Amino acid sequence: MVGMAYGACATRSMNDMECEPGTSFSMPSRCKGKAETKEGIKGGVVIQQSLINKSVYR
Repeated sequence: MVGMAYGACATRSMNDMECEPGTSFSMPSRCKGKAETKEGIKGGVVIQQSLINKSVYR
């Protein structure tokens, strides 16, 4: 869950958009480098980019 939120927020930021309220945070050190965190980040990026491409947020 942390990875998905992080990936979604990073994707929005890279597209000159603000993160959703309550989703801007620093990655906890206990989550960094874990395989499941990396998979969550990928999932968050894919989902968020799909929404952006559909112009849901623009």
